[in-house]
Amino acid sequence: MPNIHIVSSGDCIASIAESAGFFWETIWLDGANAEIRQTRKDPNQLVPGDKVSIPDMREKHESVPTDSTHRFVRRGVPSKLRLRLLQEGEPVANQPFRADIDGAMSRGTTDADGVLEIEIPGTALRGTLYVGPEADLLVYKLDLGQLEPVSTIKGVKQRLKNMGFDVGVLDDEVSEEFKLALMQFQAEQNLESDGSLNDATKLNLEKVFGR
Repeated sequence: MPNIHIVSSGDCIASIAESAGFFWETIWLDGANAEIRQTRKDPNQLVPGDKVSIPDMREKHESVPTDSTHRFVRRGVPSKLRLRLLQEGEPVANQPFRADIDGAMSRGTTDADGVLEIEIPGTALRGTLYVGPEADLLVYKLDLGQLEPVSTIKGVKQRLKNMGFDVGVLDDEVSEEFKLALMQFQAEQNLESDGSLNDATKLNLEKVFGR
């Protein structure tokens, strides 16, 4: 019988799948998870308390001749971390970076739009990102799997905070700090600056920050 996994902070489909021994697509596309696909849209953005169905393992049989040596290759599916870095609204472009993700180091260079992409384990939870020359180093602490969907107040606060706005406490309360941050963001995006979390504001937030 399928198991039901209750999502906790830091969970995403990739981490749940890796812990259960599945590819993430197997769980995300399972018919029993149709409702959560419709609700959350993004497998990397779940909310604590969400329920994810984990199907039973299915055996696969291979016919092979006896008295021979056979090689079976286990496919691996690392997750990808993709970030766009901005400083005062401008891309941090063509800069060297190194990322320490749960003790594993990756190196590379941001592209002309300030974007970097690295492969990480599906179960990774913490990391530190170092960007730029040593004399002018930018350091970012990464909490992986913690970003909630833009459909939640906390998810909107997380995105605004990551863009440098003061939103107050990262919770699901609509505080005065949160309203002021929304107004500032709306003004920057040439939207009606009324502090309301309307569809136009959400769409622009996804466009600027990402889903």
